[in-house]
Amino acid sequence: TAIYPTPAVGMVGLIEDMDKHMTQWFKDEGDIIVLLGETKEEFGGSEYLKQIHGKVCGTPPSLDLDKELKLIMTLLQGSQEGIIKSAHDISEGGLALAISESCFIPSGPKGVEIRIPQLMRDDALLFSESQARAIISLDEQNIAKIKELTQRCGVPMEIIGNVNGTRLFIEDLIDIPISKAYSKWALGFENILKSYA
Repeated sequence: TAIYPTPAVGMVGLIEDMDKHMTQWFKDEGDIIVLLGETKEEFGGSEYLKQIHGKVCGTPPSLDLDKELKLIMTLLQGSQEGIIKSAHDISEGGLALAISESCFIPSGPKGVEIRIPQLMRDDALLFSESQARAIISLDEQNIAKIKELTQRCGVPMEIIGNVNGTRLFIEDLIDIPISKAYSKWALGFENILKSYA
């Protein structure tokens, strides 16, 4: 069958200091999780709209290159200064998927406790694909530093939770064993193929 038109951009870069290499995975129990950027109710062309409502339509999320640059500069500087332990973009699937993927660590999944003020619809909070956003994790002692950095760079930030336990917990919305979420993520394609065997 036909596939959607999918523009792709390939990029390469040079990591000058491997000690400052960063991954998307949460690192240590008790680390603080921070949302960078602004979430809006933007569902056009989203995975949520396709998977839950069976629609491929709507205006894509707005793109502001100035906000993207500010976010990138925050992430680069936070990494260079050793403030940020992990970082993951929020794109396809929205915040809920980005948090989940950050829990899926090669050595074994880590749980999280997330508490976000619900200033919008639940589905928008979890699955909006607003751009210029990322989630990061850091040691609690670096909270003041990240606040100063985000203010200087002009990037909205919100502390949303911490790395903790064995569950994917987003207050009042999601509460499942992280192992169950990991199994669906890691083995989903394999299980679909087995169903045709």
